[in-house]
Amino acid sequence: MKKVHIDHLNKIAKRLFFSIFNHKLMVSDEFKEEKTPHFKTTYLIQIGLLSKKSQLSLILGVSEKDSQHILTEILSLARSQEEKVELSKSALGELCNNIACDLAEIDVFKKDFGNLHPTAPLVWVIDGTLPDFIEAEGFSSHIFSENTKVFTFISKYPFQKNSNGDIGANNWNPTRTLSIYDPHGNK
Repeated sequence: MKKVHIDHLNKIAKRLFFSIFNHKLMVSDEFKEEKTPHFKTTYLIQIGLLSKKSQLSLILGVSEKDSQHILTEILSLARSQEEKVELSKSALGELCNNIACDLAEIDVFKKDFGNLHPTAPLVWVIDGTLPDFIEAEGFSSHIFSENTKVFTFISKYPFQKNSNGDIGANNWNPTRTLSIYDPHGNK
């Protein structure tokens, strides 16, 4: 992973938060090389980007307060707290999917990682305990406004073996205990 990868992630996330939710954010100059994300937010949204030669993981972290601020218009449609949580998960998952698709089209990503295809997003509502992410080389950063902060993380995973012992990009293990078959069939 290179710093340019987290820079592109942050720029695309900033643009999409504005175009989808009409929420202006700024890109932070701060970044940290990390093997797993360390932000403990209410919502963690993870999506894989897979190719024949690479497996990437993109993770966004959004607090309950920040999700309510960013998603005000969408959440006004909810009739209960449970509906608000489901709408938040859906909207943030779709946002992450859009970010992943845009990243896959950037020349530096194509050059460094090949023809990337997104997996379905995973959305966790956590209580301060992070999922048991697999350690991989990556970067953490954030995008922000005066009263909002969205954490970002991107990493490159080693190829994982599937249940048959085969190594391939269509077997994405986002955590140590969760293995997902890629419905796109990227082999």
